[in-house]
Formats: sequence, C-alpha cells, structure tokens
Amino acid sequence: MTMNGKPTLPVRLFSRENLIAAALCLLLILIIILTSDNAPQWIYQGF
Repeated sequence: MTMNGKPTLPVRLFSRENLIAAALCLLLILIIILTSDNAPQWIYQGF
C-alpha cells in the first residue's frame, strides 16, 4: 500500500509506533483519572 514509494496516510497514521504511543497516552490519562481523590472545584462553581 504505497504510492510512489511512500506509505499512504492510513499506513503512516496507524503504524505500530503510533498505536503504541496512543495506547500509552490513553493508559496514562486513565490512571490519572482513576487515582484522583476529588474532583476539581471549578466544575462545581456554577452549582
């Protein structure tokens, strides 16, 4: 799946390195969300 010797956009976008980086980023965000003790106070300012 190459055009003129260059990989097409989906091949470059979903390469192994990009998928690993995206999974690591999502895992880090999930860990931060699940381990936070309390919600930020700015969420409740309007209530």
